[in-house]
Amino acid sequence: KFSVFDWLIFIVVFSGLVFLFVFFIFKREKWVKMEVKVSTDWWWEAKNPPPWLTANIREGDDQYNGLGRKIAEVLEVKSWGPIDGRKPLFLVLNLLVEEDKRTKKLKFNNNPLEIGSQIELSIGSAAIPVVPLYIEGIPDTRKWEEKVIEARVMEIREIFPETQGVDSWVSDAIKVGDRMVDSRGDILAEITKKEEKQAEKIVVTSDGRVLLRKDPLKKDISLTIKLKTYERQGSYYFLEDFLVKVGSEFFLSLPDTDVLPEITKIVK
Repeated sequence: KFSVFDWLIFIVVFSGLVFLFVFFIFKREKWVKMEVKVSTDWWWEAKNPPPWLTANIREGDDQYNGLGRKIAEVLEVKSWGPIDGRKPLFLVLNLLVEEDKRTKKLKFNNNPLEIGSQIELSIGSAAIPVVPLYIEGIPDTRKWEEKVIEARVMEIREIFPETQGVDSWVSDAIKVGDRMVDSRGDILAEITKKEEKQAEKIVVTSDGRVLLRKDPLKKDISLTIKLKTYERQGSYYFLEDFLVKVGSEFFLSLPDTDVLPEITKIVK
């Protein structure tokens, strides 16, 4: 006769064999490369992560599970300097994922792995939320294309709303040939032409007339810029977030200054 203890051992062993059978028959592990954006919220339109969260992420950083097995590796780090001190950060990763052979669905660290859904990494001593943009094996619908646009550099201030020009030292810091590059040296934007004139200022006279006059301190800057964009559902985007359309503003980090130009014309 089997004792209760013997039956318990039998059930545990049998359950383990069933689990291993199901795992090896229907699931497998593999390494996949993917591109992600580091975010502070569930969706990438949130503010960029603070410097203290991302400053120490380096190529070659790894993540390990509870058994000491490596499950993630940072292959590339791409970023640029923002205006507000927060750094937008993109990573190329190599992840050990679990694939269901029947559904072809992927999981990382027991969490679903899909384009646009947030997962959490543990790099060093920091927990980092990221949003996948591209996953190896899943068709990349992004079509990269160079766009040429004209834009006006604006500096809208609540204190002096009568002019939208920029200070002369900002204008002096913008030069033809300036490029915006990421941390890998890839060119994201390049200024090919610059036009400068004295900015116009709205003046209200004592009798109530509204006039346009030249502002003696402000400059009106027009730029022609080549942008590296990608197309998605008929629209083009710069830096993943900024819509390339007339009237849209986008972030531009140049060697000597950071500005927010407004697109006035799509050249091609």
